[in-house]
Amino acid sequence: MTPVAEVPVPEIVTERLRLRRMTEADLEDWYRLVFSDPEVMRYLPSGVPVPMTRTREVHGRWEDGWTRRGLAPWGIELRATGRLIGHCGPRHVDELLGEVEVLYALGREHWGAGYATEATGASVRYGFDHADLERIVGIVMPANEASRRVMQKLGMTYDRRARLFGIDVVIYRLNRADFDPGESAFELTSGRRR
Repeated sequence: MTPVAEVPVPEIVTERLRLRRMTEADLEDWYRLVFSDPEVMRYLPSGVPVPMTRTREVHGRWEDGWTRRGLAPWGIELRATGRLIGHCGPRHVDELLGEVEVLYALGREHWGAGYATEATGASVRYGFDHADLERIVGIVMPANEASRRVMQKLGMTYDRRARLFGIDVVIYRLNRADFDPGESAFELTSGRRR
């Protein structure tokens, strides 16, 4: 097991969720919730389930994002139960010349409860208020109407169609000056090692 860099990762607490550092202990649940489920994966770049090794690779890239850039997605946990339900957060997209996207994926049993909007709203607010980002994009597969609605609820507007990661996508954008935090209230705490 590769040691995790001792970089502090902030945690965000919303009304129902805790966005926190993803750990090695989360990988099996994360894999089951997201990477092995065909319904979840059909809206992600591979389009199909991937092996557990891919989950470990993503975790490693996100740890590197926190270490090198101070910004990467978090695991999403339900505050009421402490149960991991997916991931969300900002990440640098090198394929878009360093733009930052807000991304998310939830286990299927957690769809339709408003968790995606709550988590992405807090992530966008963190990006503007604490990471000094000027613009955040959302990258969505055209057929993913639910994610397109999430982007619109955040105040993002359609920017363009593009081909990224070998697939056709729709890009939404939101500038800091146009961001209305609305119901994206949260409490920011320092990260703790779990």
